[in-house]
This record gives sequence, structure tokens and C-alpha cells, in this order.
Amino acid sequence: MVWHGRYSAGCLALALGLVLGAFWPGDARPQSLNSLSYSVYRIQYSDGANRNIDYQFNGGVVNSSGVLPVPAAAVISRPAGESYTLVRDNGCTTRVAGGAYQVSHNALPDMSDEDIDTEIELRVSGGSGAVARTFNWSAALGVFRNLRQGYGYQFRLANDIVGERYRDGRPFYQPNLSLILLPGQWRYRDEETGELYSGTNSLLVHTNVQVDLLDREWYSTNPPILNNLNLNQLVMEGRLSVRQGNAVTFSYRINNGAWRTAWQSSNGGWDIRALSAARVKVSSFVFPLN
Repeated sequence: MVWHGRYSAGCLALALGLVLGAFWPGDARPQSLNSLSYSVYRIQYSDGANRNIDYQFNGGVVNSSGVLPVPAAAVISRPAGESYTLVRDNGCTTRVAGGAYQVSHNALPDMSDEDIDTEIELRVSGGSGAVARTFNWSAALGVFRNLRQGYGYQFRLANDIVGERYRDGRPFYQPNLSLILLPGQWRYRDEETGELYSGTNSLLVHTNVQVDLLDREWYSTNPPILNNLNLNQLVMEGRLSVRQGNAVTFSYRINNGAWRTAWQSSNGGWDIRALSAARVKVSSFVFPLN
């Protein structure tokens, strides 16, 4: 696996544009799609500030604003005074049922790419606001429905803020772990490197670290690709692990098998932070391949 650091012209301001890397198809054409739906079976978050959450969705109610308070039973430890919620944006509807957090995109006919992405964030309130530079963030997903050949379905774990700087003014660094489902037979040529990617019923794992303010990105030219999967019965899990803000490990597994490392690296100039400094999230995005 070959990894590069580069200056990426423009560093696309779209929340997911850079994560797609070589697989971003350019301008999306309007299409009529059925709504993507999937389930989140489990989220886990822990950090150096004594936060430890393991939520397997065996309880909880999404309110009318789309906010799901994390039940006390799912919080193993926390700093004094803190509470946690899962917050979705308006691009989807959610509910807790059958031991899962069920997500359905609000897809409409003749939509563009911006109409079919959504985000679910873990937010913290109260307490002293301790910043985490060492943290682990993971999510397990499955029951994927309405997948169509000719489209990619990206599920991303990341941290996020509003703007390009932390509160102390330093640049915001964002690690991204993307699990991309590609139904049917597909192929795509990277216009930058000339590399050709192809497969059948695939899971592609893309990872990068980006800092928009500095117009900089570290990324892979050879992402792992798992082929010939039963995507309708697939359970996939991603894990993002950060140590001291400048060392990161991206891991994944399928169907409760062994964890595999997609990439691990460190850089003395990185400054990756989470939760009180930057919310952690799972996002989902649909894009045409051609």
C-alpha cells in the first residue's frame, strides 16, 4: 500500500468530496433513486479524558427533532456533568428498533448528489469540556437496502467541526475512514494516477487525513478492495484510533471476523482532536460512478 502527502488543489469544501478521492465522479447527473436505508448496530467511543461509551441500541427513543439521548446504561464512564446524544441532520429519518439504530435517507426523484447525503453525530454537553487527543471511535453497520449498480455508497467515520480551525485558532485536522459499497460489476480509472480499479459486489476501504486550512491531504493510492460479497447480508465495522493527536490507525472488519488494518501512520505536524473539540460522526453518501 502506497501512501502520499500532497497539496490538493482547492481541497474540495464538500464534506465528503475529498474522502472519495479517486472515486469522485465529477458532476453528478440527476437520477431517480429509491431511498438508501441501513442499520447501525453498535457505536463505541473512548478517550483519554475518561469517556467510555458502548451503545448497542437495546434502548432509547429518537425525539421529534431527531435527537437520541444516549442511555445511562451505555455510558461506562464519563467526566463529571457530561451527557451525550446522537444527532442526525435533516437528510434522513431514524428510529431505534430491533436492537439497531435504523437510518433511511430522505431520497426524492431527480435528486443531485447534495440531496442524498446525511450525517449522524455523537455530541457532548455539560462538564468541563475536556479535549481528547487520544481516542477510539467505531461503528458497526448492516442491513443495507436499495443498493443499485452504477452507484457508490459511502459510509464514513470522522471527526468534524464548523469551520477550519479549533477554538484556539489552530488548523483542524480530520482523519477519514470510508467504507464504500459498490454493487454489481464496476470499474473506475483514477484521472490523477491512471490506476484502474474494478470489482464485483465490493467493499472498498479508503482512508486519509486532511487539513483544509493548509490545503493538505495524506491519502492512499491502493485502497483495500474486498470482492464478491453478499452486500444485502454484510455487517461491516470501522474503527478510527488516534494517539496523542498525531498517530492514527484505521481498521475495519466484516461479518464479525478479524480486524484488518487499512493504514497506520504518524506525523509530528498533525493535531487531531475529538468530542469537546470536534464531534465524531458517521456519515452516509450516495454518488454515481459515471
